[in-house]
Amino acid sequence: MRTARAVIALAALALAQGCTTNCQELANRICGCLLEGPTRDACERQVEAQLKREPRPDANAQAFCESKLATCPPAGDDPGMCDRLNTCQGKVDCGLAYDCPPDPPIPPP
Repeated sequence: MRTARAVIALAALALAQGCTTNCQELANRICGCLLEGPTRDACERQVEAQLKREPRPDANAQAFCESKLATCPPAGDDPGMCDRLNTCQGKVDCGLAYDCPPDPPIPPP
């Protein structure tokens, strides 16, 4: 349930950047990985509400969402996508988390 809340919040956050159809598609892919029923319905309603509040995207938001569409395939095209969305890399791929910087090299003793 905690993951579902995070997905809903982060999908809405992605849309808060002023995205249009690209971000709506990205959010729909994310919401589609939630269990059918109240959780998925709430996610989809939040997406719609955000789009009504901020329908005009800027170029940065459009580019961000477009880039994430390339790395976050629809579950129908990739049956393992919803499982990967529960991993750190899956969240990065779908725009729900920032990519972690590489660890600094360890100096020799």
